[in-house]
Amino acid sequence: MIKPRQNFEITPGRIVGQNQPIYLVAEAGVNHNWQIKPDLQLAKDLIKLAKDTGFDAVKFQTWITGLMCRPEAKKAEYQKTQVAGGAGQNQYAMIAELELPFWTFLELKTYADRVGITFISTADEPFSLQFLDQHIGVPFFKIGSGELDNPQMHDEVGRRDKPVMWSTGMGTMTEVMTAINDLLTAGCDRQIIYQCTSNYPADRKNVNVQAMLSIREKTGGLVGLSDHTADNLASEVAAALGAVAIERHITTDKNLPGPDHQASLNPEQCADFVNRVRHPRSIETLKKGFGSEVIEEILGTKEKKPVQEELEVMAVVRKSAASGAKGIPAGTKLTQETLPLWVYLMRPADGEIKASQYYELVGKTVVEDIPPFTTLTFAQLK
Repeated sequence: MIKPRQNFEITPGRIVGQNQPIYLVAEAGVNHNWQIKPDLQLAKDLIKLAKDTGFDAVKFQTWITGLMCRPEAKKAEYQKTQVAGGAGQNQYAMIAELELPFWTFLELKTYADRVGITFISTADEPFSLQFLDQHIGVPFFKIGSGELDNPQMHDEVGRRDKPVMWSTGMGTMTEVMTAINDLLTAGCDRQIIYQCTSNYPADRKNVNVQAMLSIREKTGGLVGLSDHTADNLASEVAAALGAVAIERHITTDKNLPGPDHQASLNPEQCADFVNRVRHPRSIETLKKGFGSEVIEEILGTKEKKPVQEELEVMAVVRKSAASGAKGIPAGTKLTQETLPLWVYLMRPADGEIKASQYYELVGKTVVEDIPPFTTLTFAQLK
């Protein structure tokens, strides 16, 4: 049985693992604000900020809206208050505005190379993953928390023979074990598994950094933290516990409009973050400096499970099986080859057939015409 590697080269000459320098990813994400001003200056400012403050890599997000989200998808509560469209705009409209065209990633990758920082991006559906692999040449992949229960994405990543970092927000230990085995079965043994709380910003009481240790003990893999809290203390705790990688959202200004700016580090916090996690203090020292109660709250219970605040987010960002823009004609046979051509895993997760059940559809035949962007049911298949 293949097992996760304990140390590996994530980019040329850069080893990650125990007793190696911690790997730091600056999540620019959707803080480029393309939806407000369609130029790349802010995105480039974020790349420069990441480089100047000492991060190893800068990360954006890549998707095609019509391949990852149904038109009626609703926003999460935090998105309603932190995005200009407010509660009157649904999630499909929001992410369509935030979507960066593919050509922009070529320009941003070129700029990152010039600045001297590794460029990566999270793919939110398989076509974008293929683009990042074949046309951008990312050295490793990142899988977001919304894909934790998505075996199709695990297979697409695993078979491409590159390292992967993946987040476990909203997840249980059972789902983590299933995902790691999906990736191992597909051939990917170079993995870093992030403890993550999918709320923006995440409250200290929900970050449960010790779940990172439970994941390491259960899987034998390398672990880290995707930190959505408002300050740097949870990341310090993770570094003290042996995280090999940490990801933090960054922004040039927390007051900018957009879903993630408030949960991001500003330039001063970025520099402070890098300094603190590159020179981690022990848990006992942190307890003396910040109080045992504060640090124990951040450490959490070690049990890997979603917190209450993540459940509403889960319903919005996880996926279920649906038809695409062309619908699905009656009589269509779903084989291993044709399934991804007709059936898409799309937000939200309100359909009968969940992402985790995707491969149960292989061998089925569609018995009735299914309109575009419609969730599938098992009654429509035989």
